[in-house]
Formats: sequence, C-alpha cells, structure tokens
Amino acid sequence: MPISNYFGWFFVVYLFMQIFALYLAKYDKKGTESFSKSYWLEPIAVYAIQSLNYLLLCFTGTGYRDIYDSMTLVCVFTMVFVALHAALTVSRAHDLEAQ
Repeated sequence: MPISNYFGWFFVVYLFMQIFALYLAKYDKKGTESFSKSYWLEPIAVYAIQSLNYLLLCFTGTGYRDIYDSMTLVCVFTMVFVALHAALTVSRAHDLEAQ
C-alpha cells in the first residue's frame, strides 16, 4: 500500500474535523462547559475497550506469537496510553471546575 494512501486518509480526516470545528465555533453558543464528566468519559471508555482485543490476543492467541506480542506492545503504548491520558485530563479538568 503506498504511503500516499495514509496521507490521503489523514488529510480527509483533518478536513472533516476542521469543518466540524468551524461549525461548532459558529453555531454552538453554549460551549462544552455544560457537559458532565460522564459525557466526556464515554468515548474514552469505548476507545479503551477496543484495545482489549489486542491485549487479550497476546495471552490467548496461538501461532504468530511474535506478531501478537508486537501488537500488544504497540497497543499499550498507543491506545492504552492515550485512553489513560485522556481520562486523567478529563478528570482533572472537571475537578478544577468544581473548585
């Protein structure tokens, strides 16, 4: 698969998110302050749950052990790390707002 395919998808996602951010900036008058902590933690939990497949495959998968071990390491240092960081950031932000 050519590297230009990855850059193309990155660009498409960037454009979609940028257009959505501009839409929110123009039409969302309430802002995001009115949302509860659980509102922000839900997508983080869904993202973290998706990483369970890779983590469990390392312990239960038969054959291709090298690939499963590599996938687990990548998963821990990308998906799990990002989910934990996001959860801590949301938790800290809402604790600061409560004070």
